[in-house]
Amino acid sequence: MAKVFFKERTKALASEVGQRVFEWTHPSATRRQRAVEICLVTLNLMQDLQLHRGLSGAVLDGESVFTSELDATEHKLQRSLYALASHYGEKHPVFRSPQWRIVLGRWESLRNNWRDLDFYTNLEVHGDVIIGMVGILKVLATDNAKLLGAEKAEILKEWPRLMEHLGILRAWGLHLLARNGDAEERVIKTMQVSRSAAGQIMKDVADTVPDPAALSLTRDALLHARAIIENPDNGTEPQSYYAQMTVVIDRWYGMIRACLQVEDETLYPWQKRAATQGMPVKAG
Repeated sequence: MAKVFFKERTKALASEVGQRVFEWTHPSATRRQRAVEICLVTLNLMQDLQLHRGLSGAVLDGESVFTSELDATEHKLQRSLYALASHYGEKHPVFRSPQWRIVLGRWESLRNNWRDLDFYTNLEVHGDVIIGMVGILKVLATDNAKLLGAEKAEILKEWPRLMEHLGILRAWGLHLLARNGDAEERVIKTMQVSRSAAGQIMKDVADTVPDPAALSLTRDALLHARAIIENPDNGTEPQSYYAQMTVVIDRWYGMIRACLQVEDETLYPWQKRAATQGMPVKAG
């Protein structure tokens, strides 16, 4: 037992020493790794906020089966959003800025009051918080552009905007189908605006997308959304639409994570493993 403990302790010390040596001899690579880490953490929180929007909407629609998952997601968000400033605020000023305080203030208001909102207002308020996170990602991309490289920085600025418009189409479209087309005009208008914006952003970023199949899947999803907008009673099953949109959104999250985590040949093998395994990345 003592031998096992000694062996594990020795490995841990060696890893720590290796990390210190690497940081001393490769300062730019270490800074780049840390920049990627905070971008991934923030991206994960954006995805969790989108999940919270969908779950809370379902609960407001009477689907109590989602309550436990919603509570777990809400607890995770509450803990993680406030941890960002304490963990990363020293090196990333955006988490000490008024812009970040606005995001937190909107989240606190939402967390305390969403149960008293109607379905439409709940989704709109969630959208304000998520757009705030998209703005934070844009600031991180700008502040760390030299470390990330121009291509990765541009991806962080543009792709999350597309992902949020797709999230809006998923949430509102699902509600529209569940109500058999019986929804307020603002639902249709919101979907039309997001569909148009998503299509334009996709055209603008097409040259930066490494996966042509993702573009094809996104075009199909936008066509499906248009069909629902034009005729909500076209026979589309809500579950089918939800699944299609989720596959597309998760594909974009997967691509952006892969682009950010492209292995750097200046890193040692153990450092590459640490960069990957140490990231708090949520499966898409």
